Amino acid sequence: MDITNYAHAINDEPNEDWTIEELLQWCLLQSKRKTMAKRDELINALETQFKNGENEILQLQQQAVKAQRRESAMKSKSQDPNAQLRYEQQNEKEKTTDDANVRVDENQNPNLEEAISYNASGQNMKSKKTSKPTSIHIEITQGKHAGSTYDLKPSHKRPCWVGRSKGKKFSDRGISLHRDDEVSTTHGKFHVDSPGPNGKFIFTDTGSTNGTIYNGAEVEDNVPLELVDGMVLVV
Repeated sequence: MDITNYAHAINDEPNEDWTIEELLQWCLLQSKRKTMAKRDELINALETQFKNGENEILQLQQQAVKAQRRESAMKSKSQDPNAQLRYEQQNEKEKTTDDANVRVDENQNPNLEEAISYNASGQNMKSKKTSKPTSIHIEITQGKHAGSTYDLKPSHKRPCWVGRSKGKKFSDRGISLHRDDEVSTTHGKFHVDSPGPNGKFIFTDTGSTNGTIYNGAEVEDNVPLELVDGMVLVV
């Protein structure tokens, strides 16, 4: 039926003066309006389902990458039987030095004298906090950046960033692992959990793609992890 010559407004209601043809045209227009509204509703629902499915696929992909990375890291560690022995010997040496030369005041953070080890996708980073609550000494002992050392000075409001980026906040006062493709551009940060003399040094994974592993378990994104003696992180 031709409705191009429909003589009324689309929202007009039929009355007794309308002809049969006008009434049929009105019915056809109302049916078309409802069909178009239903079509738009279905399109919006399908678009929402598609976006949700896409997000789920991306999350599953990230979880698979992290699991593969974790398995690879554990396998690499098991293939080096001397790694644990070297770590224990160095750890014992540092403890002996601390006991002989350091006396920590009761009001100071006891973690300031502790050491951590940090492994970044094949890169072993051994870090030792100084006797003052202002710096962390990090030495990379294995991997593409082996031999590099860093003296980080994180604070409560100014963290020291770790990642693949060559940006100023990484190269000037953080750690830039720019030759390691497995490390995220912004992988994590070293910082202090609270202001004042009792603040503790902590590490936080800031939502990296491959994640961070500690003691064989994946570190939860954006949850601070307090640095302890002999800590080994795999990123």
